[in-house]
Amino acid sequence: MSGPSLELPTLPLPRGLPQEPNQDERAALVRRAKLLAWVGLGWHGVEATIAILAGLAASSIALIGFGADSLIESLAGLVVIWRFAAARSLSEGAELALAKARIGERLGSAATRSEGRQNLVCAYLSAGLLLGLGSNAAFGWWWADPLAALLIAAVAVKEGREAWAGEGCCVAAPELGDACQDDCCV
Repeated sequence: MSGPSLELPTLPLPRGLPQEPNQDERAALVRRAKLLAWVGLGWHGVEATIAILAGLAASSIALIGFGADSLIESLAGLVVIWRFAAARSLSEGAELALAKARIGERLGSAATRSEGRQNLVCAYLSAGLLLGLGSNAAFGWWWADPLAALLIAAVAVKEGREAWAGEGCCVAAPELGDACQDDCCV
């Protein structure tokens, strides 16, 4: 028995296979993808710290959950940085998501596209969080915060299941057969 499906708007992706960039263009795109991943990593670190501390101060489960989700999003950025590091080493809002999606599409990288999608999902979660907290603060609707927390948890479970199933990774272009051209498979 299957329950109702929760579908969030996502970034539109062009149809067809991406055009392979030349070596210089690819190197520039990889540098930009890593830079955007580092910017996102910094943003999510600040976001997580503020959300968790504010959630503890306000006794808001939704705010603490949102902060925890930001930590999970940081992991997505670390994966992109790791995937594009020459030695596979970690040493090396909506605009950020769109930029990552465009670069991921040009690179043919499902990992970079997926991180951009996660940033977009984060923007939606932020709106839901603010609505729940705002309703509680403005109208005294105590139930709005736990409701926001449940919605955030539902989205996190959905995204986690899709990631665990490998959706968007090497299955987006079945016409390639066994020869996966996506950096996701590397």
